Amino acid sequence: MQIVSRSPLFAQALACLAGSGGIDARTEADDASCERPDVVLLDSDMPTENVIAQSAELQAQYPSARLVLLVKSAGPQFDALVPQVGAVGLLTRDVGRSGLVNGLRAAAAGRSIALSSRLPDPSFSVNALTLRERSVLCLLGTGLSNGEIAAALDISPNTVRTHVQNILSKLGTNSRHNAVAMARQAGLISQALPSSSLCS
Repeated sequence: MQIVSRSPLFAQALACLAGSGGIDARTEADDASCERPDVVLLDSDMPTENVIAQSAELQAQYPSARLVLLVKSAGPQFDALVPQVGAVGLLTRDVGRSGLVNGLRAAAAGRSIALSSRLPDPSFSVNALTLRERSVLCLLGTGLSNGEIAAALDISPNTVRTHVQNILSKLGTNSRHNAVAMARQAGLISQALPSSSLCS
């Protein structure tokens, strides 16, 4: 599988990281073997309008390649940007080697990179949470702050912070957004949880 990046430094780092996974990373300036890459990976650490413009340029240059956005951290703004620019999904920089390789392979095979492709498998991790941690995680999914969660569960904000730290550690992520996404993927909370709902 071959991918192309606009950044020579990034392409070299990516080739070193993922090379043993059967991925050949190159830059646009490389030889003719890059004329038809399987995947185009676009570093999206730039203003949204620049991401949109560069996505259009890359898709025009490599019409058969699958576009994947590389982002610092997942968030609603990037989830909305994926279909807007015609990407098959996004990967976060902290996804790890296996997540990177699996995500790029999924893209090359023509599959969309769903959230599950860039997050650890939640089936075991979510089961490791205590009932109170699950309650806190469910409330995180409604968008409540630590203070609001503390009031809802009649505990202190410091206790909520401790629960959140434990949740992130058990789920293997440093992002609340990813933790909530993993809970949804595992069926712990609804995909469309109303803000007034509580979970057990």
